[in-house]
Amino acid sequence: TSGSLAIWPFSAYVGHVAGLTDTAFGWLAAIANIGGLAVCIAGSLLGDGRIAFRLLVPAIFLTALACVGQAVPWNILAFCAAFLINYALWFFIYPNLIGIACRMDPTGRLATLCSGAWMISQASVTPLSGLLGRNGHFFDVGLMSMGNCLVAALLVTCLDVILPLSAGRP
Repeated sequence: TSGSLAIWPFSAYVGHVAGLTDTAFGWLAAIANIGGLAVCIAGSLLGDGRIAFRLLVPAIFLTALACVGQAVPWNILAFCAAFLINYALWFFIYPNLIGIACRMDPTGRLATLCSGAWMISQASVTPLSGLLGRNGHFFDVGLMSMGNCLVAALLVTCLDVILPLSAGRP
């Protein structure tokens, strides 16, 4: 979350810098919502989560790349692609992370804590990225986002080694 959300407060501004109008950004956000919904539904239909889990680390890695592309786009097309990829993959990643928490703790407590951690992460990274972005250091925000995503990918990989989630559990 702290990876993909760090750039969100600046998305409209960076989109304008890339050449998008307010209306075009609104359309982009609407298309991203529809794409996110489609990805969330597709991810949910994957079944018991083993396939989705195998796709989780690559999805987080692609989000890391999209964060940099969204922070410092070289043109409108690059910004739009990064924005859509970041948004759609988040709709795949978050439900699957909650699914992992539910598989680890069927009582739901861990999933609740994960959702709380998401909110804390969002609340803490936004001011930090604001400090960087305030002075136009959007590339730094993108790198911070990328770093956070890569740490998340590493943690998910470690979880799979410790609790082979991709192999499934009873």
